[in-house]
Amino acid sequence: MAYTLSRLALAKRLFLKPKTPTAPSSTPQHQYSLRKRSAQPPLTSFLDEDDTDDYDPKVERALLRRKRICKPPKGSVSRSLIVKLQMASEDAKGFLASFPLSQDDDDQNEMTTGMDFDGDAPPIPIPTPTYPLLRTITTSLPHPIDPFYLPPEDGTLPCHFCSSPSYGILGLGPRCIEILDYGNGHWLEIGGAEANAHAPSRMCVTCALERVHIVECKRHHIVPLKGWRVEGFDFEAAYRSLPNNPWCSLCPNPAFFGCAARQTGNVYLEPVDGEVGCGLLLCESCEVWMRVLKGDLKAVVDRNQIEDPLDGCRADVEFLMPGNWLWGRIRFRQVSGLSH
Repeated sequence: MAYTLSRLALAKRLFLKPKTPTAPSSTPQHQYSLRKRSAQPPLTSFLDEDDTDDYDPKVERALLRRKRICKPPKGSVSRSLIVKLQMASEDAKGFLASFPLSQDDDDQNEMTTGMDFDGDAPPIPIPTPTYPLLRTITTSLPHPIDPFYLPPEDGTLPCHFCSSPSYGILGLGPRCIEILDYGNGHWLEIGGAEANAHAPSRMCVTCALERVHIVECKRHHIVPLKGWRVEGFDFEAAYRSLPNNPWCSLCPNPAFFGCAARQTGNVYLEPVDGEVGCGLLLCESCEVWMRVLKGDLKAVVDRNQIEDPLDGCRADVEFLMPGNWLWGRIRFRQVSGLSH
């Protein structure tokens, strides 16, 4: 019985609250961990060892790293792949120029680019291709193409693009051929299934200038063509009678839209004021993509080429691409003052 009462009393003291709260002490008893302090201030992670009075962790970190890396331990042998030569700058230029650069070593070319002797970096020779180049291309037009062709007055051998509307749209169909590229847009067919089987493409000056005029339009403003609507259009009849319908300048489909932007020059590169339209025509699909791609002709052509590699683009669409060889040759003749 005594043992039970003692356990009961212990449980009451542990779990039951006292009837009267214990009054706190008048002075709080704080605990301190005292230790002997050094007379010197504690050291920081970086020492301020430069000549300035300001402390910059980045600078001090760089100094500390330089000490660790640049100073080898005493008695060690430095093993470096860089050989230092003591010679005058002019002698150094001639000495280094005597070593040919390996065309297969990209790292060596990159290091040579950063060399600097007396403030002048030695130029790296850029290899220029030796023309003519042998290439394999896919094209729908027979080559070479003469963009300055003068048709005879008797009507024989006319311009291919004037006499046949389908020539610029379809050409001969896609062909894989071997050519000699002379670097100025002049391509000569030398191999392939139908090489030299067709006469070279004849393009009169007017047909060439019409395409250059589209390229030089500053910003195309596309509007619907008057009298041509998609609703109720007879596409089958249009394909049977090509010349009677306007055709898209980018793909082999009938056109329902065209550029109405104000021009500063006409198709013959003469200055004009207020002429409307550059001659660009678009089908319904290309007009939509022109709006989506913000007027970027090349982006529309690339998209058509991806969607339909065989029939997605016109045969002569390359002449509407920025900086194409036809535009370059026309402009060169204009600047040089050459007529034909």
